[in-house]
Amino acid sequence: MIFQTLQNQRCWQAFVRSHTPPTAGFRSHPAARDRLKNRISELAARDHLFRYGKDGVRPRRFALPMYSPPLRTFLDSRLRLELRCCGDPATALTAELAKAEGRGSAGDPVRFHLRVCNGGEAPWSGLIEVGLHRETSSPRFFLPGVLYGTNRGDHPLARSFHRHFPRLRPGPVEPPHAPRWSARSDQLTHPLAALHTAEGFLALSTAPQPPPGHPAIGFWCALEAGRAAIGCTFGHRDDPGLYRSPFAFEPPSEDPASALHLAPGEVFTGDVFVYCFGAECIGLGRLLEDTYRRFHAPPRAGEPPKEAVEAMAAAIVEDAYEPERKTFALIWMNPVEAPPGEPPRYSLAPPEQTTYRRFHEGGIAWTNGLVIAVPLLQAAARLGRPEWRIPARAVINDIVAHSLNPRTGLPYAAKIDGIWSNRGWWARWIESEGQPVGHPAYLVGQALCYLAKASEWEERAGETAPAAWDAFSARVLETILPSPTHAGAFPRFWDEETGSGYDDEGFAGCWVAAALAAHGARTGRKDWLMAAERAERHYFTSGVARMECVKTPLDVADAADAEGILGYIRLNRLLDEHAPEPERLQRLRHGLDYALSFVFCHNVRVPGPPLDAHPWSSAGGSITSVGNAVVHAMTNRILDDIEYARRRTNDPYLGERLRDIYRWGLQTFNRHDHDFFFGKRGWATEYFCQAGRYVLDIRLADGQRSNVWFAYHPWATASLIEGICGDLWERRADLAADHRGSD
Repeated sequence: MIFQTLQNQRCWQAFVRSHTPPTAGFRSHPAARDRLKNRISELAARDHLFRYGKDGVRPRRFALPMYSPPLRTFLDSRLRLELRCCGDPATALTAELAKAEGRGSAGDPVRFHLRVCNGGEAPWSGLIEVGLHRETSSPRFFLPGVLYGTNRGDHPLARSFHRHFPRLRPGPVEPPHAPRWSARSDQLTHPLAALHTAEGFLALSTAPQPPPGHPAIGFWCALEAGRAAIGCTFGHRDDPGLYRSPFAFEPPSEDPASALHLAPGEVFTGDVFVYCFGAECIGLGRLLEDTYRRFHAPPRAGEPPKEAVEAMAAAIVEDAYEPERKTFALIWMNPVEAPPGEPPRYSLAPPEQTTYRRFHEGGIAWTNGLVIAVPLLQAAARLGRPEWRIPARAVINDIVAHSLNPRTGLPYAAKIDGIWSNRGWWARWIESEGQPVGHPAYLVGQALCYLAKASEWEERAGETAPAAWDAFSARVLETILPSPTHAGAFPRFWDEETGSGYDDEGFAGCWVAAALAAHGARTGRKDWLMAAERAERHYFTSGVARMECVKTPLDVADAADAEGILGYIRLNRLLDEHAPEPERLQRLRHGLDYALSFVFCHNVRVPGPPLDAHPWSSAGGSITSVGNAVVHAMTNRILDDIEYARRRTNDPYLGERLRDIYRWGLQTFNRHDHDFFFGKRGWATEYFCQAGRYVLDIRLADGQRSNVWFAYHPWATASLIEGICGDLWERRADLAADHRGSD
């Protein structure tokens, strides 16, 4: 029986529907209808496709083809697999979608072989689309790295948001809302479209890279009242348009290069893998794993780990550290003169002709402060460079001594011109949400979590951490402890006048729970550990179980993101180390599945300058969020946590994903001056745009948009250092080696 795993489905039918672009009109062919009816009868008799319920075999209504020849489709009363073409209806296309093998499970999908032939005398141009449709009232969609759930399409939208991203909602197209969204395969971290309903998962995947000479492959999802659909296209069209940047919606371009072109007599073939199995939302991890194993490609080889740490740590100390300010600077290339009214432009000049400026704003965590200082302590311990501890300790001591707000007992998050406040560079993004700018839980919790790690690494180096570090943490945690909601969550912000919490939705407070776990384990404070455990259960239920975690980074509004989950993973690992539990370990694995959904399993062909001229690999790199589509290094911070889960579960898949992330970091910083078109050896940027989507309007001298930000972000190299210098240090030679084919 075709698609044997769908035994619980009530009825199978076969039908064909083709459609043309809106400007082409539709045609109906009675002869084709008759042929289709005969073919359906044959299929029903041979494969028992019309079985359902206790009533036995009964015919049901089916859709009719819009033009001949028919393109084969299988369906039931609630689900159908549909093949259609978008192109010239007069062209004599013949198409087959034949089942080859598989049961439809997460590890054994049904493989359908697609064959389309242009049997006419004229060339054909258009799209070949394969889709899965299901009647449902509560769908959740997944385009990894691009769309989770409906991307908050079912939530109220504050029109004051500066950033926008696709939101799925039935009804008319009113960007950012639309009933259908598509994404090119190089925008997705995994070539997969998935739909979750009460019955479980439907999903399909295909190879992310098109055959030579053919255009890009696309994936899409669509939502109507009572019906949901997902699919892929051979050839791609941005439907209904594209957020090339999060600040402006662009209508679809009619680029001939995006269409599939078939000459007379030409044949196009491809394989589509279809999944259908019962599971909760957390079953997405099983789909990601199978897609990874099917289409994985490793990142290229990079710098040897020890040399990489030496170069990156030296650059932080010598170039980024500012002794008078006790902070780390962002350094970016000076632009050249641009035409009036246009964005700044940058010339890819030789190093001796390039100048830079510095951005002096400091902070306690996220992109400055402790997340840079602590990896510097790690590098100092691993390489025997005690002089690197001096700037690290100076930054930490300054935060401990001067960042506290005396009115609230909570630390300010930013330091500008020597003055501590919460008016960091992110303040305008918070205000665009209609929120007051207060103490952000993300930065406060992360700073405290890294402060515990700083003490640990000082002790590893045989040093004594200042008592003021633990005293600072204890004071702040005692202030925070009464603030959880009844469910155990921590607020996203605290008022900087009263200390009261507000905005309880989202994942940012997970970093506070991680800090409680870190210091609770260090001190034996059971009340801190109990609060952390209660919060962990809440954040699993509210975010991880739905595979959608929002509201952690302060600059992406309510976009699903890959940063809050890092706090959950750290929290879960710390709790499991203190008191191992099988159920908690399983939740840790689910958290890792969500985090890995933002990590590329394959290497994309980067379009556009200047990255198209560089051998940079995307595999192992992580997208920040669905509203900030850049590839950055933050996931390298949790390599110790992934390794912990790998050892506890003995899961080789986690080891393979860990290796990708590790090796990606070794090739994503300047291995020599101007390696990434600017800067010195050991520098790295936080910003790679791999798929023609740009968050910033950075222009080259000729006016083309740049997919690299010519700026040195020391937090990015610190993230790479943290991943290399932690628990994986003794395995560095093995992890840097390529065991799975050529680069």
